[in-house]
This record gives sequence, C-alpha cells and structure tokens, in this order.
Amino acid sequence: MRLGTFLATVHALSLSRSTLDGFVNKEAREVIKREVVEKIMETLTRFDVASEESEGLCAMMREEVEQADLEEVVGVFSVGDCWTGSILVSPEGERVGIVDWEFAGEGRALQDMAQFGEAFFGADHG
Repeated sequence: MRLGTFLATVHALSLSRSTLDGFVNKEAREVIKREVVEKIMETLTRFDVASEESEGLCAMMREEVEQADLEEVVGVFSVGDCWTGSILVSPEGERVGIVDWEFAGEGRALQDMAQFGEAFFGADHG
C-alpha cells in the first residue's frame, strides 16, 4: 500500500519539460538496446525457445525501441526500473524507499506498477 501511494504521488507530479528532459539517460538507453534488445534472439536460442516467429518478433522489438527513441513520451514521471530489488522496506514495514534511479524520467502511466508486478509475480509465480 505504501509503495502504491508513493508511486501515485510521484506519477501525479506536474514537472516542467526542462525538468523531465534533465532525466534523459541516453547511455542507459544504449545499454538496454545493446545488452537486452540486440541479444534477444541469442537468448531465445540459448534456452532453446527460438521458433519460426522469433526473428520477426526480435525485429519488431528492435523497431519499437528505435521508434520510442524518436517519439516524445507524453506521460508521467516514472522510476523507470521498478522491481523488487529497487525497493527497500523497514523491518516493521512502516517505511518504504526506492533506490536505483538511473532509469528515472518520463514514462507511461502504470509503467512502474507493470514492471513491479512482472518482477514480483512473473518470476515467482509463473
């Protein structure tokens, strides 16, 4: 509940364009492209899950990332990398903190909650 309240507050911030532009991390975007997007096919093959559709899917993902770099996101301020390892909770649960802000900046509504949900429920509960 505390995390949801915090994220709702952050997402409701009204920040100027210059403030949001100050959070653009081009180096982090390049790392994601190089280490994740460009290696998707290699990963699918390594885990023996590549299929006839895999190459087309990988091409679509590369295109989506390239397109995202060209378009201006009109959204909310986002943590940008919201997963269980980025959240600290005090022993009694009365305090919640977020670390790992290098991907923070303008994002789409619900991006943080979707990432957190995938990290929390996707890996552990299949």
